[in-house]
Amino acid sequence: MFADNHKISGRQTFRLLAFDLLGAGTLLLPTVLAKTAGRDGIFCIALGVAAALLYLGLLAPLVRDMGEAFPLYLERKLGKACGRVCTAGYVLYFVLLAGYVAYLFADVVIKSLLGEESFWLVLVVLLLLAGYGVWGGIEGRARAYELLFWFLAAPLFAMFVFATDEVQADYWAPVFTQGADRIALGGYCVFVFLGLISLLLFLGGYVEKRAALLRAGKGAVLFCGGVYAALYLILLGIF
Repeated sequence: MFADNHKISGRQTFRLLAFDLLGAGTLLLPTVLAKTAGRDGIFCIALGVAAALLYLGLLAPLVRDMGEAFPLYLERKLGKACGRVCTAGYVLYFVLLAGYVAYLFADVVIKSLLGEESFWLVLVVLLLLAGYGVWGGIEGRARAYELLFWFLAAPLFAMFVFATDEVQADYWAPVFTQGADRIALGGYCVFVFLGLISLLLFLGGYVEKRAALLRAGKGAVLFCGGVYAALYLILLGIF
């Protein structure tokens, strides 16, 4: 059986982070970029990925210096009072983010699958499932994502391949029709989603090798950036 040692591998970390970065981004980014930068949205994705990699580079010294869980690390570096204030800020941010994502997915389920079903019922079910995942601990979630990764990724890639027959490459041009400010704004929107790579700070206590943790973070950013780009080009080429 699996060891219960509260540790996860670099591969499991990559898959955890990839799911976190893909979740809301694949639903919201195409529409946001289409309104913000039009055909130049692909350059916004490249800019956002570059910014996320730079951000990851800024986090790297913290990751390498951590010898304990991130909240304890903050207390050691900033003192107990300031460390706890910073931790409370992170908690508030992630609670608000989780609330928004829960609302978003409940709304998608209602509109796409269940029609007239109660929104609150769907939301409660989603929250119960999320709570069950948290109760199972980091190792349980890591193993689940490791097993489910290709079951979810393979159909996504297959849809991309099958959709290429409908893509009209002419729809991708002309480019550079938007100003630098619109491309910068679009790049910032991409970075907002990829900026969740900061979650790797909270995984430092579960991954023994810091190099593996940073590689997993970089791999997740590049992988999700590639998925964003493929999805955007396909949707732009069809619609």
